Amino acid sequence: MVLKDFQQTVADGLLARFHNLKAHYARLASGTPAQWQAARRADAAVVLQAPTGAGKTAIACDVLQRFAEHEPVLWLWVAPFAGLVEQARQTLRRQAPALPLLDLDSDRRPDALERGGIFVTTWSAVAASNAAARKARTSSDAGLSLDAVLLLAREAGVRIGCVIDEAHHGFHKAAQAKRFFKEVLQPDYALMMTATPRDRDIAAFEQDTGYTVGDEADWASVSRFDGVREGLLKRGVRVVRFLARDGDTEQLVDFEHLALREAAATHRAIATQLREAGIGLTPLMLVQVPDGKDAQLKAQAYLKSLGFADDAVRVHTADEPDPDLIALANDPTVEVLIFKMAVAMGFDAPRAFTLAALRGARDAAFGVQVVGRIVRVHAALQGRRDLPESLHYGYVFLANAQSQEGLLDAGEQINAMRTQAPEIGTSSVFTVSGATAAVQLVRS
Repeated sequence: MVLKDFQQTVADGLLARFHNLKAHYARLASGTPAQWQAARRADAAVVLQAPTGAGKTAIACDVLQRFAEHEPVLWLWVAPFAGLVEQARQTLRRQAPALPLLDLDSDRRPDALERGGIFVTTWSAVAASNAAARKARTSSDAGLSLDAVLLLAREAGVRIGCVIDEAHHGFHKAAQAKRFFKEVLQPDYALMMTATPRDRDIAAFEQDTGYTVGDEADWASVSRFDGVREGLLKRGVRVVRFLARDGDTEQLVDFEHLALREAAATHRAIATQLREAGIGLTPLMLVQVPDGKDAQLKAQAYLKSLGFADDAVRVHTADEPDPDLIALANDPTVEVLIFKMAVAMGFDAPRAFTLAALRGARDAAFGVQVVGRIVRVHAALQGRRDLPESLHYGYVFLANAQSQEGLLDAGEQINAMRTQAPEIGTSSVFTVSGATAAVQLVRS
């Protein structure tokens, strides 16, 4: 896997930080458990923020694979939803082939951990009151408990790492996940990935775990500008807003239909331009509706009345991204995908160009995730300099724009992100003076 120059800059910075931390841990070899805990909480965590499609996962894979050449680490890669675990595993298999990819069901045994490796999981699979979590945390004929695996790995000189791929969202309310992270996992290295600029959940994570993440000046960041310049992201998003009068339900319904009609017309124009450019790609139109089956079915029926074939308009009804959603997003026979408000994070839809948002998206963080579905450039279009101007943009149609502040704020936040390598210095120093030792929190 070859990274873009701007991705390599960030990856090199993260790798340098991990190497610096590795040397710091070596100096702490004779430290007490309390000193180790203080060092981890002060220095282990770093944030990688980048717009969706700019290469967060590619950067993380590169860092983990290169660092494995110098330090054996047993990683937990925590996905935000169970349905995205296999997507993450496939990405790791493709982009970090030298990193042992472990299975949580079959590889909880000492001989599988000697070189380190990576488990892909979710908080609910390892830290919740359900059968899957109980199975993973209990020793049986199938293998050791995850708790025992982590303990044995440490005793064998293998460090513990954690990649949190947007999985810090909702962490504040997950009491068992917080306890697992603080008391069992206690990672020596923690990489937190987010597409949300000025992510408020990052601060909550710091408060919940005691792991310092610093402010944005300390983070590794990728700007939207670099993603656009390298052809990974569309140049921008063009937004059409329809504003209904307060309390005018009839006008709101009319505007929802108008938003769908205009989005459909734009979608078809894009399909025509792709054909004329000789690109065999079926564009995807996304329709975000409020929770509730009725809203989904009404949108589906109206879209069919606009001339879409029955099989071309599909509805995803689950509360979370799952393999069905990912399959629909990649199925070239599907032209329109209707999804609930809850499903905005984590799934890849690179052929999406248009989004019709029907009602509520008041949170800017949610808006960033929704817009992120349409700004990624499909691989078939990357590097093409001869495309029509309109194919370099995504298109958002907002019904009842008064309730869509989150989508409107999302663009401003994404545009404000700048590319920077992380602060690589440690903020804790292990000091030995005579017979005493202490960990001092500073910035070096």
